[in-house]
Amino acid sequence: EIYQCDWSSDVCSSDLGYAYAETNFFLKVDQESLTADVTYEIHKKQKVYVRRVAIEGNDRTRDNVIRRQLRLLDGDLFSGKMLKRSNQRLTATGYFEAAEVTPVPTGNEGEVDLKVKVKERATGQVSAGVGYSSLARVYFAAAVEEQNLFGKGYQISLSGQWGGRSTQYVLSFTNPNYDDTPLAAGGDIYTRRENLDYYRKETQGGRARFGYPVGEFSTLNWSYRLDRYNIYDVDSDAASDIRDIEGNNISSAATVGASRDTTNRRINPSEGSIYAVNVEYAGGLLMGDDEFIKYIADTSQYFPLWWEHVFHWHARAGYVMPNADAGEVPVFERFYLGGINSVRGYTSGRISPYDAATGDRVGGNKMGFTNFEYIFPLFKEVGLMGVTFFDAGDVWADGEDVDTDLKKSVGAGLRWYSPVGPLRFEYGYALDEIRNQGGKGKFEFSVGQFF
Repeated sequence: EIYQCDWSSDVCSSDLGYAYAETNFFLKVDQESLTADVTYEIHKKQKVYVRRVAIEGNDRTRDNVIRRQLRLLDGDLFSGKMLKRSNQRLTATGYFEAAEVTPVPTGNEGEVDLKVKVKERATGQVSAGVGYSSLARVYFAAAVEEQNLFGKGYQISLSGQWGGRSTQYVLSFTNPNYDDTPLAAGGDIYTRRENLDYYRKETQGGRARFGYPVGEFSTLNWSYRLDRYNIYDVDSDAASDIRDIEGNNISSAATVGASRDTTNRRINPSEGSIYAVNVEYAGGLLMGDDEFIKYIADTSQYFPLWWEHVFHWHARAGYVMPNADAGEVPVFERFYLGGINSVRGYTSGRISPYDAATGDRVGGNKMGFTNFEYIFPLFKEVGLMGVTFFDAGDVWADGEDVDTDLKKSVGAGLRWYSPVGPLRFEYGYALDEIRNQGGKGKFEFSVGQFF
């Protein structure tokens, strides 16, 4: 019996250029000892190279935008693994309803052509809606975005959110491949007004962002932001940590980080992992009024199960400290947990150390939480998924030891991968008591990316 290597095989001799390799195996059975000798006979045949890449179906997207996603180009030694990776990268761009890279025989045993066939999708989007979250309460949101501006892969968006507790506007632009290099460059300009429990905060600022791939799945990121913010309407009996930051301030901060993403798709992955670490440095050499160093580590793991069910594990840990001997970390740069993006079932931001004198939430300098999720399809055709979960986490104050007595919750929900983006409807039930918790059950809704 003969087995021929498949074009898309992950572990295959085609990854070494032997696209037409054949393997014979022969069995010699010993009936007395009930054992068998297996002999493999491998015929590598000739190495195969890519002669040329032909692209079709792209009426709007430019050829170079497609080519820079391919891991096989003219003259390359053929690789089944890189063929599969090229298909994954084209799909992940979000520019196409369908994208497929297939080898085409040329009549020469040492060469193949690659045919890239794409079906473009609408990449511009206007969205608006009314929502509710435990942090912003009832809010109205609208956005205009284009993921493939001028067919060059540029991403631009203008979004706004208006609610009883916050109002914000954000203008963003990203070039994922500056001058057709691997360097991603972008920026954001934003204004934000927040009505918090003990004070109000108004911010205007901007951020410059950069990213550069290292290998096939890893990326280095760095950014710089400059904010001007005003703290006002501070409660007269607020904690001293809050009253100390009243007035106009400047925040100058740089962030460096690294991430590795091996998931099989950007939205609704079913296998693979994501790792990310980031360090933010504010003040010091960068000047400004805020003086802190913040460390964040994050990971997600996806495990495929039966019937297209998926087990998802997510965890995040953080530590923040002043970068000056006499400095204090601003209360809004400290850690707070609770809500749909951390420990569900608890009111947003209520898992926090409290000021001993006033009882105000002042945040902590250490935090950690984890989420265990079982995700399953309900109506696969429309992208409706069900989820059950268990969450646990806590926040600790400066000088307080980290312990394992975490705040825990359980719950379930629905996730809809809708045309306007991912929607989450989730109900969490708190298993532990915290201050000012109110009812133990919390229903939450959000629009946007999942953690």
